[in-house]
Amino acid sequence: MPDQDVPRGSVTDMRNQVALLLVLVPLLGGCPGPRDESPLTIESLSYAPVGNQIAFVTVGRDWMTGEAWVTTRGSPQTAPTLLLEGASWSAAPLAWRHDAQALAIGGAPEGVNGLWLVPVGPSGTARLLMSAEDCDSPVWSPDDEQLAWVDSGEGRDSRLLVMRVADGYVREVRTTSAEPVFPQWNLDGSWIAFYGTGTTLHNGSRDSSIYVVSPDGSTEKRLDVESSGFVWAGNEELLYSLSSRRKNASGDFVTWKLNIWVTDVATGKQRRVLATTALPEKVWRGRAAPALSPDKRHLLLLGGSNMDEEGDIYRIDLDRGDVTQLTSGRTDSWPCWSGDGHTIAFVRERTSIWTMTANGAEQTKLLDVWDLPR
Repeated sequence: MPDQDVPRGSVTDMRNQVALLLVLVPLLGGCPGPRDESPLTIESLSYAPVGNQIAFVTVGRDWMTGEAWVTTRGSPQTAPTLLLEGASWSAAPLAWRHDAQALAIGGAPEGVNGLWLVPVGPSGTARLLMSAEDCDSPVWSPDDEQLAWVDSGEGRDSRLLVMRVADGYVREVRTTSAEPVFPQWNLDGSWIAFYGTGTTLHNGSRDSSIYVVSPDGSTEKRLDVESSGFVWAGNEELLYSLSSRRKNASGDFVTWKLNIWVTDVATGKQRRVLATTALPEKVWRGRAAPALSPDKRHLLLLGGSNMDEEGDIYRIDLDRGDVTQLTSGRTDSWPCWSGDGHTIAFVRERTSIWTMTANGAEQTKLLDVWDLPR
């Protein structure tokens, strides 16, 4: 497929009218000022594997305007750069290449649906890798020679696809799960793990297991694990979390506990590495893979009082079992580690990007959506 440049986006008449209305109504005294409600929210955040670049996706309040951006933490701090207009706001639309020189981004610039290769830097043009209806959760193989993602077009089951980037060859990895989501490569590229949904099991229940499959589709294993949050903790080890509640003699729930397990893919054996009650009852990871530190020793989780995928950020020491609350306010989301493990980036109130040290100190606002050039 020949390279295809990304056309510049045009603003429709309807959006012009909406923008004009947002300006006129405050002047007429009918609504608060324009800074009281941001026109954008941040719906995805990803720290580069090396260096200090942070990519993110903003979405308009009308949920029609997805844009991929990159900014740089450090001194001097650079202005945010728009990478792609029309980026998807799916669960995880961004995938850093391991050299941090490019991103794979799902989206539809000017209606051209597909998976795009977007260079990061002063030069280079975004290139359409494959035209597809809806590309979710792209992820690079460890050697950056292949890309895996889920094609989740409407009206049919989703498909797990793998592309050989050098020549654009794409193959569907056949799976027994009707709807694979959130693919992740293991450390040497021999397995792709994914969360299976959409399949009705023999007992009539809906599947919610983790699967692993070889990239060529020749071998597949369904793990007896029901957790949407998982991450490779080793070449053959998957880390995942489960919650449990204990009842007293009266049948009342008295203890809530978060359990973290590791499953050996080769043998199927499971071992519990942590069981803690030192977290709020509502604990979730969010819409991306669990944030495991580069040294595999610390895990970031969100906890709060509701299930809006926002909360306080907690760091779990997997070696000692310590739980440390890093933020307070229950408005944070998308925690992610820098490549060296020294810094954590996160989104606050869905409108600003913050950074802090690995122990929660030096919390600093990096940018606000109002800072983005329009």
